[in-house]
Amino acid sequence: MAVAAHVSRVSKDYAPHGYSIREEFIGRVTSKTGSLDEPEFVNKILVGDSGDIYIEEVKIIGYEAVAADNTNYITISVMSFVSGGGTVVTHASTDTRAANNGALVADTVYQMKATTPVVSGSPNRVLAVALARASTDAAVSGKTVEISVRYRRKA
Repeated sequence: MAVAAHVSRVSKDYAPHGYSIREEFIGRVTSKTGSLDEPEFVNKILVGDSGDIYIEEVKIIGYEAVAADNTNYITISVMSFVSGGGTVVTHASTDTRAANNGALVADTVYQMKATTPVVSGSPNRVLAVALARASTDAAVSGKTVEISVRYRRKA
């Protein structure tokens, strides 16, 4: 089959709903030690200056091993919020309980499903990754994970 000279034979990357500019950030976050407090946040990026974004893929990189445990577990989330920390939307989340993600093995990559992939840009929102502990046990204190979030912006 002949193809006109102006038609590319190279397969085009799928761009859902017009989101065509692909970007990614990787953040390393470590759970706190001592008494329970707010979750640790990292890599906050501003969404909205150029419109909504579409979360295409979230991966967890098990930097350190965390055992599967229904009492002593960590929760890993990708969330967004408006200025001042209000109107929080969780876009992807899992934890290390046996029924959910289970154990994290060091140097292993895990997929995390984005349940709410569109992050609204109006009003401006902050996209962040978070790590929270369910207990003060040493098994979940001071544990580090890396999270990769690949997303698209509209051109």
